[in-house]
Amino acid sequence: FPIVVAEVFQIGGSMTTFAFPVAGLQCILPGVTTYQIFYMYMVSPAVGFIIAFLFWRYNRSLGCMHQGEREKLHADEQSKLRRKLWLTRGRRGPQILILCINITFYFLYPTLVSQVAEINSCRTFDFGYGPQQLLGSDFSIDCSSTEYQNVRYTSFIFIVAYGVGIPMAIWLIGIFVHLKGGTQLELDTFAYLMSGYRLRFRYWETLIMIRKLVIIMIMTFVQNRRTQIYANMWIMYGLLALQTLCQPLDSRISNYLEAITLLCMTLTLSLALPLAPPTMDSSPTVVSALVVIILSLNSLLLAGYGFVLYRGFREVVTLMRKEAESRRERRYKQKAKREILSRSLQRLNT
Repeated sequence: FPIVVAEVFQIGGSMTTFAFPVAGLQCILPGVTTYQIFYMYMVSPAVGFIIAFLFWRYNRSLGCMHQGEREKLHADEQSKLRRKLWLTRGRRGPQILILCINITFYFLYPTLVSQVAEINSCRTFDFGYGPQQLLGSDFSIDCSSTEYQNVRYTSFIFIVAYGVGIPMAIWLIGIFVHLKGGTQLELDTFAYLMSGYRLRFRYWETLIMIRKLVIIMIMTFVQNRRTQIYANMWIMYGLLALQTLCQPLDSRISNYLEAITLLCMTLTLSLALPLAPPTMDSSPTVVSALVVIILSLNSLLLAGYGFVLYRGFREVVTLMRKEAESRRERRYKQKAKREILSRSLQRLNT
């Protein structure tokens, strides 16, 4: 696959993933190894518990209100203030814990799966004394060493716990919350995940998480480039069929955009197939033409997204303008009423 196309597709992924500054860490702490950085990534979801504790304290202290001021308030007044808090909206402790941990796992999911895949990505080299496998992210690590094999086996536990466990946990916790508090509590707790989806398909985002997992595993463990493209093409075809049949989003234009995106990805993979080794077409004209078509196709898709965002922004601005005019009109009417009332009182006094 040509480097220019790969770099274009990498731009979007870098904005939605979390990464430690590895070069900076190794500069400050020269003893930090690739294995230690891997384990740092694997324990990073513990940040969710810290965030949950901070939000719980914020909710309990009524938005960092002084203890003396809180004690002067009645219990009903405290409940009303908690419901008005911007960050927690009156949510109880267990709900805050579930929400913070789920959001943390959801946003770290691509990074965790990518790091497990990276630690299993070995490359074969031949330096004249037989083939040797080295870790793709750190050539100083021999993939046949005992230390690496121990870390590799540990990574299999993490890929099951995180790769499969996070989507399953979201689904199971959602069912538990639904049984305890009903659909409204479930939607309120998982608003970050279910917003924009129809009620019937509110867990559709977990399917997208599984899609990311499968694609990353294919790109890591399948070595043949053409096989990778074929496998990803079939995945895109299946997801496109599901999207077309189910229409999971509650907006018609959003469903159209999602279907067009999947179609664009499928066409991109199809166009990239002649560029993949071992039967890669080396003709500069063919390569340049395919690269131009791929970039043009995805540029049109991005332009479509930009147009939709522009329309949405324009509608929001129009709505805000109408609300501002309505508020001015109400103030004008209230001012006129006060003036009429003032004149009437003056006449009565006279």
